[in-house]
Amino acid sequence: MKDVFADLQKRADAGDVAAATRLYRDVGLCRRFERLDRDNAKLSDELLAQPVDAMTAEQLKNYRAQLDGVESRRLNMQSIRTLCDGAGQDALDSLLPNLQRAAQLGEPFARACYLERGPNYDPGHLLDHPERLSSYRRDARAMIQAGIDSGDWRVIDVLRNAYRPGASNLLSAAVGGDAEQRYRYLKLYRLGASAERDGGEIERDLQRAAAKLSAAQIAQADAWADQTFDRQFQAKPIDADGPLWDPCVFPYD
Repeated sequence: MKDVFADLQKRADAGDVAAATRLYRDVGLCRRFERLDRDNAKLSDELLAQPVDAMTAEQLKNYRAQLDGVESRRLNMQSIRTLCDGAGQDALDSLLPNLQRAAQLGEPFARACYLERGPNYDPGHLLDHPERLSSYRRDARAMIQAGIDSGDWRVIDVLRNAYRPGASNLLSAAVGGDAEQRYRYLKLYRLGASAERDGGEIERDLQRAAAKLSAAQIAQADAWADQTFDRQFQAKPIDADGPLWDPCVFPYD
């Protein structure tokens, strides 16, 4: 990181999405390194302190599997230590700007995460950078439209939660509480989800959302959802890029 940060940052600032993506992911790892290393060491100590002699064969099997997991994470920690060793404060402070930059450039994982959390992805620096809130408000709607245009289910999942009654996060504040928009995103999500997904909660949400709309509004929203699904989403399964449960969990090479 200390050797490549300046070049990557220059490329990211110039619009290189691959450079911005590498920066926000690697910097995120470096920011979490000490906690991850400490947690793994604590788990290792706890495992080694267990009375092995008293374990059954099945318990020993599980015990060895846990030890293998700890060792695997220890090796990963060595790789992260090599990556992060000597990284300067300017690199560590670049987490949110590079997440935002990657999102602006259309990187789908960054976009969904930034929409979900915005400046709260790095809350420790928000007091020093209050301008990030207005920047988030300015970026959010453009990123929403870009996500819809590219058939990004993560964006639709983030939106259906942001429009949920009583939602209280940055995105819900940025988009407001439009009942028709909530129904539109729920309907679109329902078209891509299996009948069993969420144990019928989607259908119940749709019914509650529809109760606040006129028949004309429902018809118009249904037409929008059908057309949008056919044009942008139909060819892509809802879990094609992995589960939607946390938009800020990223794939790593």
